[in-house]
Amino acid sequence: MARYKLHPKGEYGRAIVDLTKAIELNPQNAVYYNWRGEAYRAKGDCERAIADESKAIELNPLQAEYYINRGVSYHAKGIMIELLQIRAKPSN
Repeated sequence: MARYKLHPKGEYGRAIVDLTKAIELNPQNAVYYNWRGEAYRAKGDCERAIADESKAIELNPLQAEYYINRGVSYHAKGIMIELLQIRAKPSN
């Protein structure tokens, strides 16, 4: 629910808060972990995204979308690391 109401507006922080509450109420719901992982990734926190997407896979290993999302997060993490390395290089 939070994904569709908050993500299109870019309110990822609020989505994370709402989904965290949903997970506290129903910690066996893989969908909530997957959605929160998407919100973390959108905020640039790929480590937390990967952790949540891995938890979603643990809870429901037959859902291909969770593996795809985790792969996207790993890819995004690599891009972010590369961008940070470029920014860290001194300019001549």
